[in-house]
Amino acid sequence: MAAGFRTIVANAKAYNADAEILGVQVQQQLTSGQEVIIGATTDTTFGKIVAFGLGGVLVEVLKDVTFRLAPTSQDEALSMIDGIKAAQILKGVRGAEPADRAALSTIIQRVSQLVTDFPQLSEVDLNPVLVTASGATAVDVRILIDPAAAVVPERFSQEEILASMNRIMKPAAVAVIGASAEEGKIGNSVMKKPGERRLSGRDLPDQPESQRNPGSQGVQEHR
Repeated sequence: MAAGFRTIVANAKAYNADAEILGVQVQQQLTSGQEVIIGATTDTTFGKIVAFGLGGVLVEVLKDVTFRLAPTSQDEALSMIDGIKAAQILKGVRGAEPADRAALSTIIQRVSQLVTDFPQLSEVDLNPVLVTASGATAVDVRILIDPAAAVVPERFSQEEILASMNRIMKPAAVAVIGASAEEGKIGNSVMKKPGERRLSGRDLPDQPESQRNPGSQGVQEHR
């Protein structure tokens, strides 16, 4: 191996005699494994988001990718792996060994924690990551740094979210435009359903004569 290092240095010097060689990096050559992509990005609304999907052409063509908010737990990371449409490929098909899901989930968690600890990292892409039955290795890494990515987006409290949802899901009144007194009409069915389902609030038909609930008010339709 030492002879090989000397040959590498000699070849580098032959290419550029003035080159300053600080060392030689040697990496394992991987010959097999399923390509997947693991990454993270910064969303203006949600903040740091981690992504997982099959790598290579599949991620570009099929868009088969799952997302979670960072940082992710182990259960969330595993759900990302199982959440892609092509998840069966990672479980082993046609005699192939299943992928090491534990190794993949660990990488997902570490990437999500990385962008959480260093929010100035606007994007992190490990593509491809080669996963086998006994481990996973990132073959190529791309990282973008942007100070603006560290800005924490405005987040609404649980109470604010629930208040907004309640205004939508529990209205004080429902205006039915196109209400009808004729059986079989859609407007007629809509007017009967709130009473049948015991919905709270008032149903307001645009035609007073088509009222189905005694005491309900009519509203004027504007076209």
